[in-house]
Amino acid sequence: MASLQTADHWIITDKKGVIRELNPSFEKVTGYSESELIGRTPRMLKSGKHDDAYYKNMWDTILAGKPYSGVVVNRKKNGELFYEMKTITPIRDEDGRVISFLSIGKDITDLKLAEQRLEKNAQELESINSRLLASEQALLQHTNILESVFNGMDEGVVVADKNGQFVMFNEAAEQILGIGPVATGPSGWVAQYGVFLPDMETPYPTQDLPLVKALEGKKTGEAEMYIKNPKKDRGCWITVSGRPLFDDEDAVMGGVVVIRDITQQKLVERVEAELRATREEFEIARQIQTRLFPESAPAITGMDIGGASSPAVATGGDYFDYIDMPDGGIGIVVGDVSGHGFGPSLLMASVRGFLQALAQAGVDAREMLDITNRLIESDTDDENFVTMIFARLDPRARSFQYVSAGHTTCYVLDCNNEIKLELESTGPPLGVLPDVVFETSRTLELDEGDIVLLLTDGIIEAERAECDPFGAERTLEVIKSHRDESAADIVKALHDTVADYCGVDCQDDVTSIVVKVNSTS
Repeated sequence: MASLQTADHWIITDKKGVIRELNPSFEKVTGYSESELIGRTPRMLKSGKHDDAYYKNMWDTILAGKPYSGVVVNRKKNGELFYEMKTITPIRDEDGRVISFLSIGKDITDLKLAEQRLEKNAQELESINSRLLASEQALLQHTNILESVFNGMDEGVVVADKNGQFVMFNEAAEQILGIGPVATGPSGWVAQYGVFLPDMETPYPTQDLPLVKALEGKKTGEAEMYIKNPKKDRGCWITVSGRPLFDDEDAVMGGVVVIRDITQQKLVERVEAELRATREEFEIARQIQTRLFPESAPAITGMDIGGASSPAVATGGDYFDYIDMPDGGIGIVVGDVSGHGFGPSLLMASVRGFLQALAQAGVDAREMLDITNRLIESDTDDENFVTMIFARLDPRARSFQYVSAGHTTCYVLDCNNEIKLELESTGPPLGVLPDVVFETSRTLELDEGDIVLLLTDGIIEAERAECDPFGAERTLEVIKSHRDESAADIVKALHDTVADYCGVDCQDDVTSIVVKVNSTS
């Protein structure tokens, strides 16, 4: 993902400020590893440079649901201070309540140090200006002194006399602009250096150039512009600030501008915009996917059914459903698309649509998977496939058949908590091979006290650091220990147990359906 590759660092915390997620850039800038940060609060980074009022204002702002922006001084693991431009955005749930915070930071340590150096050099420049530049001739005589100061700077520095002729052009300025000093006067600067407004198309007005204004005796703040640097394929973005130089009689004798390359900053801003757009797309996908899950389990005399899905991220690749069959049967489906996120959720939505349509057409379970496999095979590759188990439940006969496309093994327990049947795969995953004929299991009679468990491998393979996977044995123990509860409560207990086991290390979607066979009397 772009958010993992960007130099911009970010964390996601819960409402109490506990870190729940971060990107590699946050580890790099702070010096702490992910394991040292997850579960703790950013207070561990405090530098002591901000008072309590500062943090109170920040918390008052974000708890009120408003974004907070500002420069923060924090301390790295090695004790070094770093500056960051931080934006903290509250994240709300569907009811509008703030549930967590996204903190995006941009390391501006180099910028702050550069600003300090620039201020120091500006002071030196003022001192030199007052002591040495008593006249235009003095400006020319002391060019070597100025060059020795400014050539050591990362920022570009250009000095011109009152006629607009360059008398000093440091190395950084030439590197940023792509070319060195030219003989033309101010009227030719825009064309010679390819200077454009931020729209990248409109030539920058000559009269608004900071150096032109400086020669008019006007001081300017940072002006943003685009330069078609001939040494860079995509040019570069810069900011330019200027100030006039005066002689002892306060007459303008020249001007100086400081040029800073902000191309990387603009790239970060672009990534931030793309990230915001991606979050909006994920939220839309999450809302759509939520509507795809059944609102409630079917009510069947003598049976209790419950199911749920918990995605690892905003949108998941797991799917469960209850499908009414024209012959009076109930289709119970659990599926899993490889991976999780926006793409897998869309693929699973398509699969759901195919199954619903085929069921209404009276196609049996085996044929439904045959046709669905052919429909999605051309849209998938080696890394994208769907595993699925489709169980057709006959409420009147209290029996079922199933067909499994490469899905993880599911289970039927009897009233004594013994494994009555392991529901193993009967064919390859969907979308892998074009022409597959899936096999349907024999009909299994269900007895009072039986429990059918359909699940995804997100439960069996759930892991936490330095521990074995959750596994089938733990899974079945949860079912057995909660068998006297409702099907929905059994599902909840299973998901809660898996979440507790994994903690912050949970990496996969978790989905299950439980069918309890009760007495019909």
